[in-house]
Amino acid sequence: MSAPLHLWSLVPTRRLMLGLVLLLAIAVLVAFYAAFGPLWWFGLGCLVALAAWDAFSVLREPRFGVKRYVTNRLPVGLASAVTIELTGGPARQTVVRVHDHHPESFDVDGLPLHTVALGTTRIDYDGSPRQRGEQTFRGTELRTGSPRGLWWRQYAAGSVDSVRVYPNFKPVLGHMRLG
Repeated sequence: MSAPLHLWSLVPTRRLMLGLVLLLAIAVLVAFYAAFGPLWWFGLGCLVALAAWDAFSVLREPRFGVKRYVTNRLPVGLASAVTIELTGGPARQTVVRVHDHHPESFDVDGLPLHTVALGTTRIDYDGSPRQRGEQTFRGTELRTGSPRGLWWRQYAAGSVDSVRVYPNFKPVLGHMRLG
């Protein structure tokens, strides 16, 4: 069973907004020179048709599957690698914006990520926990670009993962060896 198609999961890109600004500029021109009216109608029709076609195309594409790889025990204050693997997705090269919902007590370097994905793609970033205890990664948010670049399709993917954060014993072990 496929996921439902929701129009509210679409976000316009700068390219679509630029097209709308261009139409607005032509509309201002039409206000002073009515001869440009047919140009405005033609531009409006083309932009609406292209935007609708692009929206339909991106909503029909399969979503990426997301798997997160992180060790289940992390030391406080030390950076640890987190890997996100994107699988499946559209059968074309796709611009993807990835935001992992890491625990609030993590200092993260490298998010959000922009990449071009085709098939299976692995993405790495570093996170260092600031406090001990049970920490939860709450899924991943993806934005995939549409075929003609007019829309971002936004959706949540991945699973909720828990990790335990322990004190960093490395400095203590170093002092024990000296003594």
